[in-house]
Amino acid sequence: MSITTRLTELLGLQHPILLAPMDLIADARLAGAVSRAGGLGLIGGGYGDAAWLARELDAAGRTRVGVGFITWSMARKPGLLEMVLERRPPAVMLSFGEVRPHADRIRQAGARLICQVQTLEQAREALGAG
Repeated sequence: MSITTRLTELLGLQHPILLAPMDLIADARLAGAVSRAGGLGLIGGGYGDAAWLARELDAAGRTRVGVGFITWSMARKPGLLEMVLERRPPAVMLSFGEVRPHADRIRQAGARLICQVQTLEQAREALGAG
């Protein structure tokens, strides 16, 4: 049985479930299991260990998974975002940092942008960035 919501329609899911992209915990195996069960698994790009992230993306293979980053850390290593976008993920989640500098690039690559926010002001900023 699937559940239809705005989220499931937007991301093409059976269930409105997203795996939190926990750094080094949300690996290809866990993210893949969530995606295969009808949600969206997000690999935890966290603070940006490029070798780990590349290995996990390779391990995910053709499984439909996204990636999440600690935004301020990823911004220090812009090649990480490009590496992920080359893999054509369905979504990229950004947390704890300014979204606007990355939003257009993520959307241009065809990925949905998911923003974790902690305040109403951050929610408004995320909406303003699209």
